[in-house]
Amino acid sequence: MPYDPRHVSEGGNRTTTRKSLKAPKGKYRVVLVDTFDGSDCILLTTKSKQKAFDLANSKGGSMTIVYVYDDKGRQIHKRGTF
Repeated sequence: MPYDPRHVSEGGNRTTTRKSLKAPKGKYRVVLVDTFDGSDCILLTTKSKQKAFDLANSKGGSMTIVYVYDDKGRQIHKRGTF
Protein backbone atom coordinates (compact mmCIF):
# COMPACT_ATOMS: atom_id res chain seq x y z
CA MET A 1 0.00 0.00 0.00
CA PRO A 2 1.43 3.45 -0.85
CA TYR A 3 2.15 5.90 1.96
CA ASP A 4 -0.93 7.69 3.26
CA PRO A 5 -0.32 9.80 6.39
CA ARG A 6 -3.95 9.69 7.49
CA HIS A 7 -4.85 7.53 10.47
CA VAL A 8 -6.23 4.06 9.68
CA SER A 9 -9.63 5.16 10.98
CA GLU A 10 -9.66 7.76 8.16
CA GLY A 11 -8.57 5.35 5.42
CA GLY A 12 -4.83 5.94 5.74
CA ASN A 13 -2.15 3.62 7.07
CA ARG A 14 -0.82 5.47 10.13
CA THR A 15 -1.55 3.74 13.44
CA THR A 16 -0.09 6.19 15.95
CA THR A 17 -2.19 9.08 17.22
CA ARG A 18 -1.10 12.47 18.55
CA LYS A 19 -1.89 11.18 22.04
CA SER A 20 0.23 8.03 21.60
CA LEU A 21 3.20 10.10 20.38
CA LYS A 22 3.34 11.99 23.67
CA ALA A 23 5.77 10.28 26.04
CA PRO A 24 4.92 9.80 29.72
CA LYS A 25 6.12 12.58 32.05
CA GLY A 26 9.91 12.83 32.15
CA LYS A 27 10.41 10.40 29.25
CA TYR A 28 11.04 10.36 25.50
CA ARG A 29 9.29 8.28 22.84
CA VAL A 30 10.93 6.99 19.64
CA VAL A 31 8.59 6.38 16.68
CA LEU A 32 9.57 4.74 13.38
CA VAL A 33 7.71 5.45 10.12
CA ASP A 34 8.24 3.30 7.03
CA THR A 35 7.63 5.82 4.26
CA PHE A 36 7.28 3.09 1.62
CA ASP A 37 4.14 1.50 3.05
CA GLY A 38 3.20 4.10 5.68
CA SER A 39 3.36 1.73 8.61
CA ASP A 40 4.57 3.10 11.92
CA CYS A 41 5.39 1.84 15.38
CA ILE A 42 6.69 2.96 18.73
CA LEU A 43 10.23 1.61 19.12
CA LEU A 44 11.08 2.78 22.62
CA THR A 45 10.03 4.90 25.57
CA THR A 46 12.96 5.93 27.76
CA LYS A 47 14.08 8.43 30.41
CA SER A 48 17.31 9.06 28.49
CA LYS A 49 17.19 11.69 25.76
CA GLN A 50 20.59 10.51 24.51
CA LYS A 51 19.42 6.88 24.26
CA ALA A 52 16.38 8.03 22.27
CA PHE A 53 18.56 10.11 19.92
CA ASP A 54 21.06 7.26 19.50
CA LEU A 55 18.30 4.81 18.57
CA ALA A 56 16.76 7.26 16.11
CA ASN A 57 20.14 7.91 14.52
CA SER A 58 20.85 4.19 14.14
CA LYS A 59 17.41 3.22 12.75
CA GLY A 60 16.67 6.20 10.49
CA GLY A 61 17.67 5.85 6.85
CA SER A 62 16.38 5.82 3.30
CA MET A 63 12.59 5.25 3.29
CA THR A 64 12.61 5.06 7.11
CA ILE A 65 12.11 8.12 9.29
CA VAL A 66 12.50 7.95 13.06
CA TYR A 67 11.16 10.69 15.31
CA VAL A 68 11.77 11.44 18.99
CA TYR A 69 8.96 13.07 20.98
CA ASP A 70 9.07 14.55 24.47
CA ASP A 71 6.50 14.41 27.26
CA LYS A 72 4.67 17.42 25.81
CA GLY A 73 4.18 15.65 22.47
CA ARG A 74 6.71 17.86 20.66
CA GLN A 75 8.97 16.35 18.01
CA ILE A 76 12.51 17.08 19.20
CA HIS A 77 14.59 14.97 16.80
CA LYS A 78 14.26 13.38 13.35
CA ARG A 79 16.51 11.07 11.38
CA GLY A 80 15.97 9.48 7.96
CA THR A 81 14.67 10.43 4.56
CA PHE A 82 11.53 9.88 2.53
